Formats: sequence, structure tokens, C-alpha cells
Amino acid sequence: MTEATEIDISSELLTLIVVGVVVSVFFVILGIIICLIVLYVYRKLTIIKCTCHKHLHGKTAIVTGGNSGIGYQIALALAGRGCRVIIADKDNCESTKNEIINATDNPNVIVKYLNLTSIKSIREFSQDINETEDRLDILINNAGIANSAQDYTNDELQVTMQVNHFGPFLLTHLLIGLLKKTSSSRIIFTGGTLTWLSNLEITNLNTYNKIQTWAPIFIYANSQLCNVLTTVALSRILFNFEIMHPQCEPPRAATALNIVLEGLIKNIVLKYYAKTAEEGAQSVIHVAISKETENVSGELFTNCHATTKPIKSSDFIFVRSIWEASEKFVGLTKEEQL
Repeated sequence: MTEATEIDISSELLTLIVVGVVVSVFFVILGIIICLIVLYVYRKLTIIKCTCHKHLHGKTAIVTGGNSGIGYQIALALAGRGCRVIIADKDNCESTKNEIINATDNPNVIVKYLNLTSIKSIREFSQDINETEDRLDILINNAGIANSAQDYTNDELQVTMQVNHFGPFLLTHLLIGLLKKTSSSRIIFTGGTLTWLSNLEITNLNTYNKIQTWAPIFIYANSQLCNVLTTVALSRILFNFEIMHPQCEPPRAATALNIVLEGLIKNIVLKYYAKTAEEGAQSVIHVAISKETENVSGELFTNCHATTKPIKSSDFIFVRSIWEASEKFVGLTKEEQL
């Protein structure tokens, strides 16, 4: 074999390798594009709007985190149906209140200060509500965050867990008396589809020692699973209550994605693949007012339909252990325990 022949063969082999790489890259990119298109179409097809126009005159609802995002859309929808809405938030909500009043012609929208990172604030808010309100038809535990794994509150609770789980857990307990006084009251814990990422155990309920970059995602997922477990447990403890857990994702998933995505990629994901706050609020509005959810309790909802709950929610020993640990973390007295 001559030197020229060897060079020709090497050139042909190199050409084949380059062509193979180019073709492989092309099909990979094509596959990604097809997946993105399918996901976008799926997102559009799964946008379901609550069609119930039930009047809520004479009823009272509390919406935590109602100053913006999903909470704002929930408060707006309830006020638009005549409900007396109490927006509970740590931020100044006067402008939000006025926007909702002007948009709905419903003057029965009030704001009260509630900081879920403080057990003291939760207790003060609950005492105020119990002393000033004669009924509570709907309690929507909506406020939620995804924060650093190493952030702890003055109550020595991991901040994401306190805002997303411990806070609503305590708040619900402290308002149970008022809810019981009101016929057919509803308790709602909003949450998300990231529960499948959860690795919740009794040992990491308030701590997390995994890789710091991803720890906030797992803590967020654990907090959402805790709310599912609370929903299930409450439905077994309380009768004549409608206790539900609608999933608001992907808006809340977008909150978690803010931790690990940056720049253009984050903007594309949030713009084209995350539902808007109004779209994400529909399941919550549905379970809060729809006749279809009357006498329904302990269920998980997504896109306005009941869906399968996480496997751990059927392990009642595990559910009870998380419940009892949560009672201790928030400092419930024996009188306050259910």
C-alpha cells in the first residue's frame, strides 16, 4: 500500500467520523427540539380554567401570601365572587387591596400582617382573627418560598420548611376553632408537583446536609410533601371538613428553578414552560369554591382534577411521625393539639 493510498484512507475515515459526529449532534438537537415542542403543547393543553361562578356573598376567606403571584390571583377570584377576603402577608398590601377592590367592586377586602418566618407573628395573627372574625369559610395556605438550605429563622426552624410547612401547620391548628364554627369550611394547602423529588425522613425534617447547590430543591420538595401528609392526616382527624391540596405547578416549580438556572436559559424556561400565576391559581380556586369538591377531603388536585397522591402519604405510621414531630417543632400545647 502506497503512502498516497494510506493518506486517502485516513482522509476518508476522518470524513466519516466528522459526518457521524455532525449527524449525531443533529439528531440530538432535533430530539431536544421535539421534546420542547411536545412539552409546550402539553402545557397549553393542560391549562384548565375554573368555570364555577358560585357566589360567595357572606363568606370569609383567608389567603396567605395574597400580595402577589398565585395568591393575588386567588384573592382576586374570590373577591370577584363576592367573598370577604383577608389577605395575610408580610409585605405592605394596601396597593394590592385597592387594585382588587377596584377590579371587583367588592369593598370587603382587608389586609393583615402575617410573617410565617415567625411563630410569634403567626400566633398574634391567629389571635386577631379569632377575636375579630365570626366565621371562616375558606383557609388557603398559599404562601411559599424556596430558599437557602442554611437559612434558619429565630425559631430555629429551616426557613423554607417554616414558611411552607411549619407555619401553615401551626396557623391551621390555631384557627381550627373558628373553622369548626363555620358550616362546610374548607382548608386548602397549596403545593406542587416537585413532591416526587422528596427524600423526606423524620431525621431531615428540619435539617439537610446534602450538596449545597441542590439542597434547596430537596428541602422545597420535602416541604411540599409535608403539606400533602398534613392534608391526609387532617382529613382523618377532622370530620365535616373539606381539606384538599391543589398543585399549582409549574409556577411554583419555576420558583425552585430560580435557584439553579440563570440568564437566558431561565428566562426561556419560565416564559414558555411555566404557567402564569393566573393559570396556576385555577386548581386552588376550583377546590375552594366548586360544588364538585363538596364532601371531598384528603385529596390531591392538579389541573382541577383529583390525582394520585405520593406513596408515602399512604404510610400512616410515617404520616403520624411527621405530624407529631411538627407539633413539637411549632410548640403546640396539649390544648392546641388535635
